[in-house]
Amino acid sequence: MQTGRQDPTSGSASPHSSGTFGTSGRGGDARRVAHASMGHVLHNYEWDWTGAEREFKRAIELNPNYSIVHHWYAHHLMQQGRTQESLAEARRAQELDPLSLFININNGLARPYYLSRQYDLSIAECQKGLEIDPGYVPARIQLALALEQKGMVAEAILQLEQARNQAAGYAIATDQTVKPSGATTAAKVDLP
Repeated sequence: MQTGRQDPTSGSASPHSSGTFGTSGRGGDARRVAHASMGHVLHNYEWDWTGAEREFKRAIELNPNYSIVHHWYAHHLMQQGRTQESLAEARRAQELDPLSLFININNGLARPYYLSRQYDLSIAECQKGLEIDPGYVPARIQLALALEQKGMVAEAILQLEQARNQAAGYAIATDQTVKPSGATTAAKVDLP
């Protein structure tokens, strides 16, 4: 008896893991990306922890300087309860790409510190990210979560309000929408 989603052409339990990742490309770079991507799919969609770990480790073996695989592997390790290993991988990803907001805030060090109840360190990482880009909404949200856990509710609300205002700016890039015909109409966006 099989469970999960079934892709009849591959025998896989998910259309996301049809086997194409393992054969996508002949070069080391393509293999590295393929293994990292397969690890990401196995972790996020299949919940195949053993398979994901194998793929992440293989991607790191092929290129230990690929920051995103260290980032994804850190997330995987944190969900396995392997906090110290997760933090080490997150630090490695950050060392490899110190200016990436995605790596530094989105489950970089800020998120693992938060999940391991190291709220002061999470706050510090978020503040570093906001120094790089004050408009980076995920950093504001992560900062608010850590502040709230420390009982700093007013500060957390302020960060969430700023995040909402910044996100609203992304949603309303123009007050006009363009139809396929080229005609424009006024756009109306209702925000909370």
